[in-house]
Amino acid sequence: MSLALQAGHIAAEVAHSVGTMCMNRALGFLALALAWCGSTLPANAMAATPVVVPPGSLYVCVTESGGVRRVVPIEFSPNVAALCAKHPEMGPCQYERNVCRNSGGRVYAAGGVEVTLQMEAEYDRKVMRVRIR
Repeated sequence: MSLALQAGHIAAEVAHSVGTMCMNRALGFLALALAWCGSTLPANAMAATPVVVPPGSLYVCVTESGGVRRVVPIEFSPNVAALCAKHPEMGPCQYERNVCRNSGGRVYAAGGVEVTLQMEAEYDRKVMRVRIR
């Protein structure tokens, strides 16, 4: 894994685990790390409208259709929400995030950090989960 990719992953993990870190701080950290590696941050990364996760929600599903952005909280039962707050790598949490992605959406956690498929693969590695396709 390249050093720039590791720095980006660390920035996303920090923002995801803290949950209250604002998007600009995470992107600022990423910009510093990429600059140190000799890379640059895309010009539109800081200009993108940050996603606001409503209080009490762990994740939101963001879809865009016809230029209209729609942000919908991902709902969990109280027991599953408590589990996902502590262990986002668990199966029920990934299932709900994948439902969003399969409908064409993108998943964002608290702090406006996108939960990418790369982060999901890291979660699988963390719990040593093997996916058979």
